[in-house]
Amino acid sequence: MNIILRKATIAGCLFCSLVLSGVAEAKPRSHVRSTDFSGKPVGVRNVGMGETGAATTGDSSSPVWNPACMVDLESSFWAMDFDVAKQSTLDTNVILGDTPLRGRKLVYLGLANSESAIFFRPLANYRERVITNTADPANNFEDTSMKVYQIGLTAAQTDKQSDVGLTISYLNARRSYMDVETGMTPELTMADGHGFSLDMGMRGRTDHVSVGLAFFNIPGIIYWNEYKADQLPVQMKAGLAFNPISAVTIASDYEKRFYRGGEPKPDYLHIGLELKLLRWFAVRGGTYGDDLNDPDKTNYTAGCSFYSTQNHRLDFAFRTYRLQEERVYNYMVGIALPISNTADSGY
Repeated sequence: MNIILRKATIAGCLFCSLVLSGVAEAKPRSHVRSTDFSGKPVGVRNVGMGETGAATTGDSSSPVWNPACMVDLESSFWAMDFDVAKQSTLDTNVILGDTPLRGRKLVYLGLANSESAIFFRPLANYRERVITNTADPANNFEDTSMKVYQIGLTAAQTDKQSDVGLTISYLNARRSYMDVETGMTPELTMADGHGFSLDMGMRGRTDHVSVGLAFFNIPGIIYWNEYKADQLPVQMKAGLAFNPISAVTIASDYEKRFYRGGEPKPDYLHIGLELKLLRWFAVRGGTYGDDLNDPDKTNYTAGCSFYSTQNHRLDFAFRTYRLQEERVYNYMVGIALPISNTADSGY
């Protein structure tokens, strides 16, 4: 009995020492902003419709709107989305500093059909400097660089009038941080991160009405070698789409974001309209914001698409929003190229 007791005591002491050493060497937090894991809006067609997509007809960018909508695809497509330009009276650095991609053009690259998809999406890619002492800016500053990429696999299936979809993503991140202060030795930290995220969506539909619900980053985690793990912001989208006739779509989405810690948890209302005026041409418009009664918090979008008889599609989108009391005008272009053709555009 004494031998067992001594062994248990020794084991307990070892366990406590390991715990205490782990606490003593606990990793610091990364202090990465939640928005650095959000990327830019993708799906040029969806952007033109007020950034709605939780219940609308699916396309190649559906994995980031509602994976269940992907079942609408009638053939396999390559899809590429580009953020082409931003214009404003504001300084260029202020405009680009509004997003974590800081002027990068490619925002989405994917291959999708009605049952599966694989996509690549850059979420963040920037460098920034914060001056900590304006009297001596050359020797008092904080430099941060951040890169985050997402590679996702999506599967979807349909059963009569209900659809479900699931996306599993691999996340890769790299961050460097340098703190320079007069009289102090500069501190440089370089960290690599790897993680995963899980998204899921569902949609119910009748001949004229569709209702969708999607959840993103449930969970979503980045594991750092130099920091504590970061939880990605959870996002929920609920949508309603109404098709009174085949050429008209009226859509509305409610979006809620759950940022970690004490960061705000904003919600947005999205409203969009799409008109298929001709067999080869469609126009769109929309609005969104966290308070559509306040003009300064209301954003506007517009867009159009050109279709070929072989299902090729060229999308254009425009959105305008306020930043520091000034309007910013953003232009996007999307391309969808079929791998296998169908007779019509399927729209």
